[in-house]
Order: sequence, then structure tokens, then C-alpha cells
Amino acid sequence: MCEKEYILSKDTLNTIYEHVFESETELCSYLELKSGKELKIIVDLLQEGDVTTGRKTCKNKGKSSGFLYHSHPFSSRSYPSTEDIVKVLKYDFKVSIIATRWGIYTIKNPIKQKIKEDEVDYYLKKILKNVDVIGRMENKKGFLAEKYLNPEDFKGDFHSKYYIKTLTDDEIKIIRDELENIHRFTKLTLNFCPWSYLLR
Repeated sequence: MCEKEYILSKDTLNTIYEHVFESETELCSYLELKSGKELKIIVDLLQEGDVTTGRKTCKNKGKSSGFLYHSHPFSSRSYPSTEDIVKVLKYDFKVSIIATRWGIYTIKNPIKQKIKEDEVDYYLKKILKNVDVIGRMENKKGFLAEKYLNPEDFKGDFHSKYYIKTLTDDEIKIIRDELENIHRFTKLTLNFCPWSYLLR
């Protein structure tokens, strides 16, 4: 991965890639730490996300390992939601790994800061500005996709199940700049690694 503290093995990366490009639904689990730095999916705890208010969300089962994982399928957004980010501030997760059709995001809470329930809305609104900047790159039209995409949407600049667009250096910089802005506000450590790097 592009961040140095944790490693995903080639087998785990291939499994995660399949979750994004071969599944039509969000998949959720915990990861376990193996041999110091390597994270592996706890397969026995893997499950589909639940639909809540029209969106799929993860309600992980089993005892938390402190390492959270979920995928955004190819028909979903290519970036973490505000709720994905705030979850790491709200609960006792050391790391959250989110796999999308652009690549993998890692969110860490190094200082173990936890926010209170009455602060959640404030954090969601503040982070949304940065997440929206990333979201506007999804279709190059300057607006956000508010729904899961359909096969007919995969044309032009959209990524498809069969095609991973290599992000330009400028696009990767925009993503990383916005993640850095979120870091300044939340003190979370956020990283993004594109598939073009992960699969080479």
C-alpha cells in the first residue's frame, strides 16, 4: 500500500479487488493484524451491507479487531463518505480501509481522539466540503452523483466494471490534498493509493 504502517498481501489485494469489481453490493468485515504489519480480512465475518435510508451501510458483526474494512462496489462512489470518515472518530477503530474503483483509502486515528454524539453533525458538515471536491471528479461534469450508477452510466469518464481509468497525477493530488485538509481538521491520518500503483 502507499502508506507504510500496514501492508495488504497480494492475495488480500486480489480479494479486495474482486469485492469492488465483481460484487454488486458493499461488503464489510474486520481485518486482523498478522506478522507485525500485514492486515488480512477476517473471512468468517464478511457480510453484505444493510440498506438504511436508501443507502447500503456496514453493521459489522462479531468482536471488533480495531481494524475496519469495507468495499464500495464499482457502481458506488469512488471515495469515502463523510460517515465512513466520522466513524473512525466516533468509535474505537485504529484503522479503516475502504476499497473503491479508484483505489484504496486508509483512515487512521493515531491519537485515538473520540468525538461526542452531539459533535457528529458538525464534523459531518465540515468534512462534506472536502469529500464533495473529490466527488466532483467522478463524472467530470462538476456535480456529484447522488445515486448508485447503472450500467448505462458507464461511458465517457465513468469507470466501468471492465475498465479502470488510471487517475492522472493531478487527480491523485486533488484527492490527497482534500484528505490532508480533513487531517488538519480532524487529526486523522488519511491516505489514498490508486489501483495503478497497488496492482503493478
